[in-house]
Amino acid sequence: MISAVDTVFTLLIVSDLILVGAGRLRFQIKLVAVQGLLLGLLPLTVEISPSAVIVALSALVIKGLVFPWLMLRAIRHTQTWHEDKPLIGPLLATFAGIVNLGAAFYLCARLNLPFSGVSRLAAPFAFFTILSGLFMLATRQKALSMVLGYVVLENGIFAFGTAMSAHIPLIVELGVLLDLFVAVFVMGIATHQISNEFDHSDVSRLDELKG
Repeated sequence: MISAVDTVFTLLIVSDLILVGAGRLRFQIKLVAVQGLLLGLLPLTVEISPSAVIVALSALVIKGLVFPWLMLRAIRHTQTWHEDKPLIGPLLATFAGIVNLGAAFYLCARLNLPFSGVSRLAAPFAFFTILSGLFMLATRQKALSMVLGYVVLENGIFAFGTAMSAHIPLIVELGVLLDLFVAVFVMGIATHQISNEFDHSDVSRLDELKG
């Protein structure tokens, strides 16, 4: 019988594979919101305790509601609706995602990570989410897409920390959430300023800043 933890991680993997090949920013934001909701449920599948409830509620609100709302506001302001020219096309990106999934299983097996009892699939699935975030950062050219890649990367770190812990370290998890909130807030301001100055948010054209 599939456990609740495995169900959450399986849905996380499916969303990762769709994200790396997706082009429409609104759709990507919705997927990241789904990831936030899944990660909000994850601590409660590990343990039921006051600290787990606090982390779960914080993740649900910040990752599932606040970040998507900020990103939707950003795309409406910048009128950036689509990742027009990614460095890798959708089909090849999806294939690369599958390769990264295999690499995540291989690396986790080679590293011989300690098994916390949560799920043997948790570590490779969480590591794959980290790789997916890095892939998005490396292949996207729109600033908003790169912000989403950063959020996916942090989602993987959050999931990895939960998977490797027998209990939820409240201070650490809340600290990570706070760092992420500040980083996304600053990135949103930077994207806003880039759009105001250059009427676009394409980071590949930042060489226009040269005098």
